[in-house]
Amino acid sequence: MPPEPYRTRVIESIRLPSLKEREQAIETAFFNPHLLPADDVYIDLLSDSGTSALSAAQLAALVAEDESFAFQKSYSEFVETVRSLFGFKYVFPVHQGRAGEHILCNLFVEKGCSVPSNTHYATTRANVQYFGGVPADLVIQEAYDPQIDHPFKGNVDLARVRELIRQRRVPIGFLTITNNSLGSQPVSLENIRAYRELMDRIPVYLDACRFAENAWLIKQRDAQYGDWSIRDIIKKTFSEIDGCIVSGKKDGLSHIGGFIATNDEKIARKIEDLVLLIEGFHTHGGLAGRDLKVLSIGLQEVVEESCLSSRVGQVSYLFERLKKKGIPLYCPPGGNAVFIDAETFLPHIPSENFPGFALASEIYTAGGVRTATTGLPGDQAPQFVRISIPRRVYSSSHLDWVIGVVHEVHDKREKVRGLRLLWKPAHLAHYVARFARA
Repeated sequence: MPPEPYRTRVIESIRLPSLKEREQAIETAFFNPHLLPADDVYIDLLSDSGTSALSAAQLAALVAEDESFAFQKSYSEFVETVRSLFGFKYVFPVHQGRAGEHILCNLFVEKGCSVPSNTHYATTRANVQYFGGVPADLVIQEAYDPQIDHPFKGNVDLARVRELIRQRRVPIGFLTITNNSLGSQPVSLENIRAYRELMDRIPVYLDACRFAENAWLIKQRDAQYGDWSIRDIIKKTFSEIDGCIVSGKKDGLSHIGGFIATNDEKIARKIEDLVLLIEGFHTHGGLAGRDLKVLSIGLQEVVEESCLSSRVGQVSYLFERLKKKGIPLYCPPGGNAVFIDAETFLPHIPSENFPGFALASEIYTAGGVRTATTGLPGDQAPQFVRISIPRRVYSSSHLDWVIGVVHEVHDKREKVRGLRLLWKPAHLAHYVARFARA
């Protein structure tokens, strides 16, 4: 892996709590890493959302921007940045991606309808259900086998989409790039185009939080786009669909913010009304002027090939070294995270005793490393421990520590105990569910 394409000029001290402190901290957090205080975490790989390091240009924007209530300077710059990258006419900032999901579901989703996607992210799923819809995860079958090395395991299964449209009322289709809930796998341009054609008059919106990483993986895995620039792949991707929702906290390299974009004027006016109602004036969407500027700069920085090569390269580095040590992983490596197959890692713990949360808790206890889980309490989804790498934050030596910690847990895996559920909320249970030792 080549050196990082940046120099460190601002640092934050981190502390490894003692083993006794870590044992107490995870028990106090009810064995859910989301509930751990950040001060008790040594290396934080819980999420790549809103955790990127800001560049010098972004830091400067925090103190130099206009904070007018309406039509501030950073708004026009933000809109032009989005239009130049994505090609959409109407752009509405929101405070983060789930606000965009809520607004679109408010406009399209009705009780009893079905909403297809490759795999709905947890917040998208919750919003579809909140408005009475039924989220349909229709990713290709290869995605469900962690060992199959398919280049585009994020692709939607077109035959299953066709059958859903024939049987159910479908008002809108989503597609997540990359497919974060199942291995952070990319979606091919051909699949996006075919999905749009199959949906016909039904609008298709991309959940495009990791649009740049998806473009990078298309460039690396599809020979016909190997000579294309990242910007051209992005423009081609979004020319195929009706609109998008984007959390700027991922590929936007921002700590907050996102947007909704479309070319449909009628839908744009409805989006504007809802942004005014629940987010703020439509030129800021609940964000400060400096937030819009930081996001504009991040959107331009993330499409640099050196940035993407280093970022996705760290994921590959972690994947390859864990794989060499015999850790069961979801293959191939994706764009933002490495996924450990918790049920294979801990075969003695049945799924009803939450091997994902048990493994994530043990990894924290062993080395202060905070990870996340996929597979909500009570559902039938595979249980993975997701190791998300924040952008421009950690070095390869930090990743080597993580590798050593996971290997240590693997060596004593037979001693890891399962968990029992104490409580979970109605929505987004994995964030705040409480557990105890089984």
